[in-house]
Amino acid sequence: MRSGRQTLHILLWVALFLGAWSFCLRLVPIRAPLAESNYQANLIRLQDFLFQPVRPAVFVGSSITGRLLPGYFESTSLAGSANLGLDGSGPRLGIELLIRQTSAPPTRLFIEANLLGIPPGPNDLQLLDAAESFTFSLARQTPLLRAETRPSSLLYSWLKQRRSDAPDIRRPPPTVSSNIAGAHSVSPLPIPWDRSTPAERARHRDVIRQELLELRRRGVQVVLLRFPHADVAEDPTARGADFADELARDLQLPQWELGPELRASGVVPTFSDGTHLTSGSARSVARLIAGKTAR
Repeated sequence: MRSGRQTLHILLWVALFLGAWSFCLRLVPIRAPLAESNYQANLIRLQDFLFQPVRPAVFVGSSITGRLLPGYFESTSLAGSANLGLDGSGPRLGIELLIRQTSAPPTRLFIEANLLGIPPGPNDLQLLDAAESFTFSLARQTPLLRAETRPSSLLYSWLKQRRSDAPDIRRPPPTVSSNIAGAHSVSPLPIPWDRSTPAERARHRDVIRQELLELRRRGVQVVLLRFPHADVAEDPTARGADFADELARDLQLPQWELGPELRASGVVPTFSDGTHLTSGSARSVARLIAGKTAR
């Protein structure tokens, strides 16, 4: 009997806590753009894209694109855009989710060129399963269950955004080696090396071509984004971008070389690990993209 009462008291306190937390979320619309794990960060981006109204633009790619947080586009023509830069994934998953949408498509689709030529892997299947799960559907109706409202993610986002990154270095880089700047820390996720066979790559590229043609038929303006790398001469993502060059030529798609344009403006981007931009440089890239879009 005593244990039954204790259980009842625990359940009562849990219900009161959840009710109070739900009320706070409605009263103060705070949401976490980041999370303490790659999987939870991916859920935040997936739910933000799938649960919210139509967006003016969507970014798709890997964790390279994921560095462009939504807040970096505030007060620009791209404010309110969705970011499907998924850790351990690539552009194709985001493109496929966009193809499946029954609502009106976005005006623009920005595709990370760096890993566009690499076929999807196990992480893509895991994320697709998560997006089709019952708990994911339940979170659509219950904001309390969304990844962006988890207390740990909110705390992590607050701590990360308080941490000051090295500011942009504004000087003309004299040599390629001077582009290697910023602290070298552990990458949030390694670049997925292409272990696919030639036949798998060919099938992947055919699918991408057909999907982009379909999106263009729906009126979506597609732009390919080539993100900078710390060592221009030894960019490990260059192989994946070769396919983007083919698409830009064959489908007459614009491809923006963000690194040269950023450096031409006097900004030398900094990196946390040679591949992923620091927050200061990610802000500069976001401003560059928004400025080019508004022209």
